[in-house]
Amino acid sequence: MVLWPILTYYTLNTYRQLVDSIRALSTYSVLYRYLNNGVIPGDSKADEIFFNHVSESWNWTKTMYQRLTTAYMDYNKFNVKVCQPDAVLISGKRFSRTYIQEFYTNMTARFDGNIDKLKHYFLKLWSVKHIADTLLNSGANSNFCESRAAPKDSLFLLFTEKQLSLQMPQTVPEVTLDTDVVTQIVSDMGVCVMWMIYFSATGPYRFPDMVILKYAGNNRNLFIDPETRCLEIITSYSKTRREEYLCKTLDKQTSDYLFYYIFVARAVLKHSMGENYDGMNKDLFQDTNTVAEQYLLRNYLSRSVGNGESEEDWDPVRYSKIVLNSFVFVDCVSHSLMNYSKFAAFMKLYPASISGTSRLSFREMRHGMIKLVREYVKVEGESFEVMNMKERLAGHSAATGQSVYANDVETGTGSDASLEEKYASLINSAWQNWLGLGYGKEREEGGSAVARNACVKKYFSTNGSIKDLFVAGKKLYGKEFRFREGQFDVAVEIYLSGTQIIPIQALPGFGKTALFQIPLVALSYGEQKTVSFVFVPYVCLLSNMKLRLSSCGINCGILKDLFVNGPAVEEKNLFCDVYVGTFNDLGSENFVRLVNNWYNIYQDCILGMIVIDEFHNLETEQSYRGQSFRLIPEINFNLAWKVVVMTGTAGEKGMVKPMKFIGYDKEMCTSMVSNKNRILYFDLVNQIPLKNIVKKFQAFERSTVAETEVEKLVDRFMEYDTKSKVIIVCKEKVTVEK
Repeated sequence: MVLWPILTYYTLNTYRQLVDSIRALSTYSVLYRYLNNGVIPGDSKADEIFFNHVSESWNWTKTMYQRLTTAYMDYNKFNVKVCQPDAVLISGKRFSRTYIQEFYTNMTARFDGNIDKLKHYFLKLWSVKHIADTLLNSGANSNFCESRAAPKDSLFLLFTEKQLSLQMPQTVPEVTLDTDVVTQIVSDMGVCVMWMIYFSATGPYRFPDMVILKYAGNNRNLFIDPETRCLEIITSYSKTRREEYLCKTLDKQTSDYLFYYIFVARAVLKHSMGENYDGMNKDLFQDTNTVAEQYLLRNYLSRSVGNGESEEDWDPVRYSKIVLNSFVFVDCVSHSLMNYSKFAAFMKLYPASISGTSRLSFREMRHGMIKLVREYVKVEGESFEVMNMKERLAGHSAATGQSVYANDVETGTGSDASLEEKYASLINSAWQNWLGLGYGKEREEGGSAVARNACVKKYFSTNGSIKDLFVAGKKLYGKEFRFREGQFDVAVEIYLSGTQIIPIQALPGFGKTALFQIPLVALSYGEQKTVSFVFVPYVCLLSNMKLRLSSCGINCGILKDLFVNGPAVEEKNLFCDVYVGTFNDLGSENFVRLVNNWYNIYQDCILGMIVIDEFHNLETEQSYRGQSFRLIPEINFNLAWKVVVMTGTAGEKGMVKPMKFIGYDKEMCTSMVSNKNRILYFDLVNQIPLKNIVKKFQAFERSTVAETEVEKLVDRFMEYDTKSKVIIVCKEKVTVEK
């Protein structure tokens, strides 16, 4: 049937409507034949497909209704409701950030308690912090660099034998080693670490993906980031049966505990089991439930051991040693990999302060974590691509995105890393920050967390000269070009100084545009690719500004066109030197995300100038269209090379509030001073500007009514000051709103 490929993509309710339509069609068809005594020419056997119980169509209809019933039961059971500020309600149970935080804390405490228990049998059993500082956090970054395409055989080969041997525990003399007790303790420590990974890895992480973690052998999927020394997991989602790889980075605390478990706890386990241990089961995944998981895991196993030989040909000792020295979560109590029942048992015990009836099942927790990530964990300027990546991190196939995870085979995250990889990293970091995971992190209280990623500004200097400005000016205005009084100082300040924020006041007709236009032209002569942005208050001014900038040879585009294919803009698509937009574009989510993630996404392009013309409008028009400006304070303007804000009518005092609005609250001065606590304000007005600016937005049905109201307003001003100057601007409603 041609419908089959289409039905796969229907939502539950849409699918129900379709099946209901089929039922209605069949019902009315049979009724029509019954009422007409079965007389339908050429259709004497039409109703047999529903009366005959072996009919394929009838069986299909019954089967689909049964599946729909089951799906609706699950849908109702896991219908998740958002409960601000940091929780969701699922199956009548509250699942929150504090729920996860306490569960995680319980795991670390239980793990540390198990270390104390092992000290009865072993000496030199150091703390997690000591092992991390001595091995994981020491040494040059280059020691931890390895190819992901052809990694070392074992994580331990990143360290010298001397480093490892100095930290190895030793048995306590005259104390009999109880193998059963030690294996129980190490197994318990493994479950603790699995839960820590589950909460840290973002997603949530599926149990079958954790049991196939390997620190050694072929198909090793555990690595150390050379910079942060956090552990990275290369994983693919088991249900898909396809290798759509993702990189999940653990926070530092979880990384230290996992490293300790692999290095210390597993060494204790191997010592207690002895050299001749031969009890490992051949079916390591006997506790997996679904066919899809069994299929992938069994194939994973066959690719993971033996180097081409069948494990059936191995003797039990060799086979057991290979499994014990490669897989992370081996359980020598059951002589297999960690089984799900042992992992799931912790959900009935933790969080410790939550009553048993209020604790979530594994499936409920999975649905809840997906909802928490969607609702509360935000990266700057949440985009469609970021939302898709959240689903992929949770184990879903995103509607868009690459089918194979674009991972740099040498270092894991290279300069050619895809946007999806960077989004995954941002979400990973945002989730861990929101939960407060890691050492020395304060846990947030209150509302939704907007995770600001650590976007580091790149140093940039034009390495130019004053002559560049004269060359640019002559290109713009001809050979007779000369700077007006005051223009040269501003142009030099923009082009050559280290000043980042430059507020300017100049009257209309002075040549305000030239103040930033000349430095932009000079900037375009350089070898370093830079992209700048110019903003005007209204749409009606947009085309004129673009025309003026384009006339001097600058490649200029419209900012909205930059996002025509979606919020994510590849570096190769930054064709223009300058993009022009309105104040509404300045406050858009797309632009906020673009600026705040600039150097996380773009490697070879400098964020140049951000120019805001008629800057005072950000303050004076708050009452009228403040909703359009609400995201502007979220922009990290400090990432830009220069921020130039201009006004023609507002004086120094009138610039104070809009400057604070965009994050600059230092005192302004007009004298040339080298004081980091003050901002140099360029006042290029020779005549006294307008003292007071009053804007009143009011719509009138008839022009005569407008004239009457304007006369009253003018009279009130003249009563206040007979020397007042009043400028009245009347526009059509459509023009003003744009």
